[in-house]
Amino acid sequence: MKSPLALMRYFAFALCFAVSWSCSDVRVQDLYVQDAALEEAPTPEAPAQEAQSAADDASLSEDMQPAALPFNCSALSSSPIFQVINPKTQANLLTASQKEANDAARNGFTVNKGTPFRASTARANGLVGARRLFNSKTNDIVWTISSSEVTTAVRKHGYVDQGISFYVSETPTSCSIPVYRFFSGNKHRFAVSQEDRKALTSSGWTNEGIKFYGGVVEDNNGGGGGGGGGGGGGNTDAMPVGDLPGWRQIFTEDFNTPAPLGQFVKVYGNRWIAYPSPWKDTSKRGTYNPEKVLSVANGVLDWHLHTENGNHYVGAVIPKIPGTPVGGQIYGKYTFRFRADVIPGYKLVVLLWPDSDDWGEGEIDFPEVGELVAGKDGQMYAFLHPPGAYARSVSLSTGIAAAGTGWHTASIEWLPGSLSYYLDGKLVGTHKSGVPTTSFHLVFQMETNIGGPAPSPSSSGHIQLDWVSVYAPK
Repeated sequence: MKSPLALMRYFAFALCFAVSWSCSDVRVQDLYVQDAALEEAPTPEAPAQEAQSAADDASLSEDMQPAALPFNCSALSSSPIFQVINPKTQANLLTASQKEANDAARNGFTVNKGTPFRASTARANGLVGARRLFNSKTNDIVWTISSSEVTTAVRKHGYVDQGISFYVSETPTSCSIPVYRFFSGNKHRFAVSQEDRKALTSSGWTNEGIKFYGGVVEDNNGGGGGGGGGGGGGNTDAMPVGDLPGWRQIFTEDFNTPAPLGQFVKVYGNRWIAYPSPWKDTSKRGTYNPEKVLSVANGVLDWHLHTENGNHYVGAVIPKIPGTPVGGQIYGKYTFRFRADVIPGYKLVVLLWPDSDDWGEGEIDFPEVGELVAGKDGQMYAFLHPPGAYARSVSLSTGIAAAGTGWHTASIEWLPGSLSYYLDGKLVGTHKSGVPTTSFHLVFQMETNIGGPAPSPSSSGHIQLDWVSVYAPK
């Protein structure tokens, strides 16, 4: 039991953060101090007092309201937002000015996080203003789209409202990605990518959740990010949120709830089906065993493929799509992010399988890897097994190995007479004939290889699934 003093400190701490706003929004000119730490920054003008007029509050609220619809995707993606971090103080700066981001290095903001999202620098249809607040005592900077958070931060916590920095969306759209806010002590940070969010969480930062939605940033290959518009959804770290042009989002999974080894079915059983033990895999050499294979930690589903007492343990899972008995539908878009270790003797396949369990209706596999080894022998393929004509199966090669090559984002787009496959924002190819026309469901199947020798007892490793997003045609 906590001591009375400890309880008093705990409630004081909780009250400080109950307003749920971050502290990382300072104009760089307010941060510049000659060779001095940010703690010695000059004090900006005094914050507004409780006597601030109701008319001012009303004006502030009006400034932060979205303009009249329809939503303007072009405006949301018009300007990159640069992020730099001060590794000494852990403060971060978000700015639409590249010069401001570059100049901030003189004050210790030496970690360049690039442009995690985009935004508008002017009001536009459907967008709201993100205001920047600065606390000179803690040198914390924070952005918020909530007028009540601004009022509380200024009146009760010593922040100065420095005005609107950029305009963003307060709801998910087909052209946006979520921006998350974290706090630790008296500092706040913003993150978009799954890696950044996981790194902050593992370092003790508390995730306050999504605070607004920014525009999608194109990746280095020219693909779209996040929930962006075009085919494949792009090469992105963040799970897409919201509908896409032509597609209605019907299922998402970001694996935010931990599930220790042996507890996956208990924790996720209402959303996922796991192949039970002692089912055998395709080669009949592996045994499905979710209790020994599946776990969730740090925001990813993990398969630990390994051998115990001569048993090769493998795993497979099916997402339960709302309104369907086994998660199936006729046509759809399936996007997911994954990685794999080098694990000789084991394979990876993500497939669409008939709800009827009748192989004669066809099969769609992407990506499929015959064996999780490095190099061309471990490259990912797309396979189409047409209905009633398995012998006429057709394939497309990605030329990229799955094992040991880091995270990948894959998409299957299944429409009448068309099957398209995307990897990391690039089109792998499209099949126009032999396309299945009955209800299929998605399966993530990690098992022993089929053509080669059985795994050695020492062969073991991990396959991880970061997130899944499923769509139905509009």
